[in-house]
Amino acid sequence: MEYLYESIPALDPVTGQLAPNSEGQVYAPTDVALANPLTVRGASGVPMTSIKAGPQGLIEVFRVDEHPKVLWVSGSLPPIVLTSLDGLQAAADAAAASAASSAAAAEEALSRSVRLGRPGAQVWTDWGTFTAANAPTVAEGAVAGDRGVMLQ
Repeated sequence: MEYLYESIPALDPVTGQLAPNSEGQVYAPTDVALANPLTVRGASGVPMTSIKAGPQGLIEVFRVDEHPKVLWVSGSLPPIVLTSLDGLQAAADAAAASAASSAAAAEEALSRSVRLGRPGAQVWTDWGTFTAANAPTVAEGAVAGDRGVMLQ
């Protein structure tokens, strides 16, 4: 997936000041040695060798494949973490899908669960009702069928 990085302020994370006229390269967050700069393209898709911050301190728009978050390294500035809005959206979509999947799994587990009541009550499941007449007796007055239990 391609991630677009919008124009954002180049802020020195130590001083909090803008870093106008800075120039640097971007790296994967896992590239702690900063040994392999990522291939970067401009907004129009033209390859770029470096990413620049203009006189107002704004980093130019660029695109990177497969990295929703990158490190921008420029001169003596500490590495600056940049996050693509596309990456944030993809993470939010993945989290929503995961939550929906978890909710569906929980609902399925609940639908298969046995609801216990007071002694003498019958226990219902999605498979039917178990009674002393249709389930073999097991232990201590509990009655069990192949898919559930009834309290005696």
